[in-house]
Amino acid sequence: MLPAPQTEMIEQLNILLIEDSPADQELLRRCLRGLDGYAVSLQCADTLADGIDMLGQAESIDLIIADLGLPDSDGIDTFRDVHAVAPKVPAIVVTGMNVEELGLEAVREGAEDYLVKGFITGHEMMRSVLYAIERSRRRVSEAALSRAEADYRT
Repeated sequence: MLPAPQTEMIEQLNILLIEDSPADQELLRRCLRGLDGYAVSLQCADTLADGIDMLGQAESIDLIIADLGLPDSDGIDTFRDVHAVAPKVPAIVVTGMNVEELGLEAVREGAEDYLVKGFITGHEMMRSVLYAIERSRRRVSEAALSRAEADYRT
């Protein structure tokens, strides 16, 4: 008798995209379709205020992708505001400006990655998303291990 075929587990991935351009929303949506092993649920917000409201109402957001140039916020303050509301949710920032200092500042302040519109490929987006999720999981595991070690010592 042959063993039952292995079925690949599909993991749900809830992403909040804060992006005001419908064309860029669609481009990023297409880039995210290729994430093997994940069923991607993408929620979109056109403004920072709407994105923050959605963060407050959502049961679980696994990743935030935020444009740094929005109608109601611009630059690094956009990331700072999102990060203040959801500091434990990994975030990737995107922008139309190819300004290396802005990207480095966002990463220093906690962003997982910085992508420049017009240069984003499907492969690059998938890599960025997967790495962000894995780094976040590692941080959660390390924090749990540290708590367990502290409890053991007590």
